[in-house]
Amino acid sequence: MIKLGLHGVSIYKNNGIMIQNNGCIIFKGQCNIGSGAKLSVGKGAVLTFSDYFSSTAEMKIVCSNRITFGRNVLIGWECIFMDTNFHELMTIDGKPYGNVSEPIRIGNKCWFAFRNVIMPGTIVPDGCVVASNSLLNKDYYPHVYSLIAGSPALIKREGITINPNSK
Repeated sequence: MIKLGLHGVSIYKNNGIMIQNNGCIIFKGQCNIGSGAKLSVGKGAVLTFSDYFSSTAEMKIVCSNRITFGRNVLIGWECIFMDTNFHELMTIDGKPYGNVSEPIRIGNKCWFAFRNVIMPGTIVPDGCVVASNSLLNKDYYPHVYSLIAGSPALIKREGITINPNSK
């Protein structure tokens, strides 16, 4: 049901997997995490993988709050999911600015191509495709079944999803 460190991408070494868990990792069904993955879950944080989650190689997750993946999510190589900025910001007059950490929520049937960066507060609705080398940093709802691309990422086209027959 849960397979960790799978070697399935020939251009990457078979490096196993690294897990640092000081919080809670929840598996709600089948989960395949590829070789070279690094998962870091901080104290009190919750990382959830729903059924039929699959990542290829070198995925990195830094979870200090909450990261939730929906069902049937596919992650290409070298994607990074971070729900924290690690450092607090403030205005020059000493007032707090922004949040250090915000949850990330990935909907059902989403596909992330290679080398994407997903930052705190990102919400990806159901059925979306995220193009390579995109930086996601906001709530993309209500744009379900859309192509998301760019840095920072924008909705490029609606009515798009992954072909269920593709390999």
